[in-house]
Amino acid sequence: MDLEAITEDQRHRLLDEALSYGNHKSAATFSDQLLPSLEKEVKKGWHLPLPISRLHEIPEIVAGPMGAVPQKALGGQGDDATKVRMTHDQSFNYDLKDVKSVNQRVLAASLSKCLYGHTMKRITHALVAIRWRHPLVAILISKLDYKSAFRRLHLRALAALRSVLTTIGLMENPVALASLRVTFGGRPSPTSFAELSESVTDLANALVRCTLWNPNEIRPSHSTLLGEPKYEDESIPFGQARKLLVKPETDDLGLIDVFLDDIISVFPALSDENVDRCTLAALLAMEVTSRPRLKFEILPRDDMLAIDKAHAEATPAEVAIVLGWLVNTRKLIMSLPDDKHQAWKGELTAMLDKANKNYRITTRPSKPSSADYNTQHSYSRKVATS
Repeated sequence: MDLEAITEDQRHRLLDEALSYGNHKSAATFSDQLLPSLEKEVKKGWHLPLPISRLHEIPEIVAGPMGAVPQKALGGQGDDATKVRMTHDQSFNYDLKDVKSVNQRVLAASLSKCLYGHTMKRITHALVAIRWRHPLVAILISKLDYKSAFRRLHLRALAALRSVLTTIGLMENPVALASLRVTFGGRPSPTSFAELSESVTDLANALVRCTLWNPNEIRPSHSTLLGEPKYEDESIPFGQARKLLVKPETDDLGLIDVFLDDIISVFPALSDENVDRCTLAALLAMEVTSRPRLKFEILPRDDMLAIDKAHAEATPAEVAIVLGWLVNTRKLIMSLPDDKHQAWKGELTAMLDKANKNYRITTRPSKPSSADYNTQHSYSRKVATS
């Protein structure tokens, strides 16, 4: 990553502050989950351990605090599970007025433009366009996720030295870890991975329309994870669409789009062959752009595909959670999932309750009497002349 330069004195001061500060409170709170996770990442070759006592001797070293964010994840059976995601706060500059953090020093002009932010809008347009085109045909959704997405990309040596974290405050004998893979907290990280995932998505859209590809002859390795398409009850009428003012890039083969590490396919179920083709295209594109796992890996290596999530979400269905929203393509309705609805309702209720407790209704003060005014005026003159 290209950064604005800082002086060696500024860098050493930043490093001193980092070692003094340690990590965010959330990291200490969830240290029982973070430390085993870090140990696994070291064994996979994602971090290089360094002695904290020698950090000042290593050129270009910059350290940032760790944090932890609990979040819900899908288990293998589609059930909700809570996991803790480690974050690397590379925006933190320890209140040093004249020293910028790593993220503040990143040259924006060196970053590619991210397109994934408009994914939900494009998918919504595609669903409406497909229903307008096929009023009485089911529309299916299939989702794929990269396993440990950011950790699939290597950092160059200089970037790794600028992406150091420590376990200060989390263990008795703390160590420093130089991140050898893209971090969860670096400003260039989303665009770096988007360059890969958006290219894979472009390949998938080309592949699904390639007449030379026969899914019966060339199938992705993990195609066996997919079950039979999940259709809603036939008695439920299809929600109808209105003609759009925009023209989405979709046809009878639907659309394959991406939100960072989530690849989402939406398509009409015109035939079994059409469903098979549209479901497998993204899976094959992901496989052919990834290094296959060897029988004997020197370092532990996971499949590029998130297998657990694939069990729960890759099978095409008319109802699916897409980027946090419950999408029912049969009714053509988008809504909040029940758990998120309850969570949001609880948070809003708590916020309003807190606001009501802090809000005090006061009556308009009565007009002071002349005696009060004279007393106050006399006091003001004494203060002014004292």
